[in-house]
Amino acid sequence: MDLRGRRVLVIGGAGFIGSHVVEQLVREDVGEIIVYDDFTRGTVKNLETALRDPRVKIFELGGNILHTDLLDTAMKGVDWYLNTAAGAQTGGEAFSTTSTTTVSETRPFSGFVASTIRPWNVTSHGTTCGAG
Repeated sequence: MDLRGRRVLVIGGAGFIGSHVVEQLVREDVGEIIVYDDFTRGTVKNLETALRDPRVKIFELGGNILHTDLLDTAMKGVDWYLNTAAGAQTGGEAFSTTSTTTVSETRPFSGFVASTIRPWNVTSHGTTCGAG
């Protein structure tokens, strides 16, 4: 995968995994790195070092992948995207997709959103916008 001069969107880029992905991308000849995160679980502190690089920017309009209008806007003009988002907001509750089985048993709709709707939004909007 040739990333030279490319615009890369890192969804969930302020979380533990996403921030490390951003740090690795900074070491590459990437043109721009856009962090799309709602900061439910991720923090700006996780990006402290990466944000010193002028190529790294936080998408200012928000970062919840359930907000497909914002996701569309963030993906416009992006060459590649990586989805590292791990949590979701449903009814004001944050939960991890790593515990989807428990969530599915106790809150079936929340489990459905975490395991189906969120990944579908990212994949379908990434394809529509032409990002790889």
